[in-house]
Amino acid sequence: MGLDLYHLAPSKKSDLTSEYFTIEAFEDNPIFLKKYSHLIDELEYYDFNFEILIFPDLATKDLVLGNNDEYRKKPILIGDVSDLTTEIKFIIRGKNVKENDPLILNQIDNLLTNKHNREVSYTSVSFANDTSNTQKVIFFRKKGYQRKGMNEQFYQDFINGKNYYDLKTVQKAAQYLNPTWGDSKADLHQNFKKLFIDNFIRLLAKVLTFADEQV
Repeated sequence: MGLDLYHLAPSKKSDLTSEYFTIEAFEDNPIFLKKYSHLIDELEYYDFNFEILIFPDLATKDLVLGNNDEYRKKPILIGDVSDLTTEIKFIIRGKNVKENDPLILNQIDNLLTNKHNREVSYTSVSFANDTSNTQKVIFFRKKGYQRKGMNEQFYQDFINGKNYYDLKTVQKAAQYLNPTWGDSKADLHQNFKKLFIDNFIRLLAKVLTFADEQV
C-alpha cells in the first residue's frame, strides 16, 4: 500500500518546525486542543485564487479542456511561461492580486479516454489576493516516519487523515506491520517500536496519512 505513517508532536514555531495543522484538525479532540492551546499561533496567508493556464500547444489545450470543463473559465495562454511575461501582465492588469512572486506549478494530467491514454503536462500560474488572511495553527515536529510496511487490513481498520492520540492505539497499529519485499521483519518491528512507541509521551501520533499530503 502507498500510505506512509507519521509520528508528530506539537511544538513551538522555529526554523525546524515549518509544518503545521490548522486548529480545525483537532475538532474531534477538544481536550488535546485545550492542553496545547499555549502553542496556538496565528499565521498570515494569501489565497491564490487567480489562475492562468499555459499549455505548450493547442493539441494539449484541447485534450485537457476536453476532460476539465471548469478550466474553460480560466485565462489560457499557449507557449512557454518564460516567453509570456507581457501577456501575463496584461491579463492580471486591474485584478486585485499581488503581481510579484506568482505560484508557478508544472501540472501533469493522465488522460484516459476512448481515444487517448497519455500523460500531458502544462503550467499553472497563480496569483495571490492583494489582501492577506490569518488562520490559527499548531506547528509540529516529526518524531517518527515509516514508508509503507503495513498490511491491507490496517487500511480498513484505520482512517486515512485521522489523528490518533493515545499510546494504546499506536501499539495496536504495530500488530499490522508487514514488511515489503526485501525488508527485514525484525528491523521493521524494531524501527516501529523506536520511532512510534518508545518515544511516545502522550503526544500527537498521526499514524496514517498520504506521503504526498501536507499534514
